[in-house]
Amino acid sequence: MPIPMLYGPSAFGTQFCVYEYTPEGRSLLSDLVTNTAPRDRWNLDISELEGEARLKEVVGHIRQMVAKL
Repeated sequence: MPIPMLYGPSAFGTQFCVYEYTPEGRSLLSDLVTNTAPRDRWNLDISELEGEARLKEVVGHIRQMVAKL
């Protein structure tokens, strides 16, 4: 069974961003044209409720995908 999505988190201190890769598109779901994440992609902070919730969402989705393997 193929994995529907791969996540690529990138962190610096408490700030992080999440890249998503899907096999259908064979590319990251973003507008990146360089290897540097634009400033607005670093909008999540693990020490804040929104950042914590997003990280838990990604982890939960990964667990669901792995459970189906």
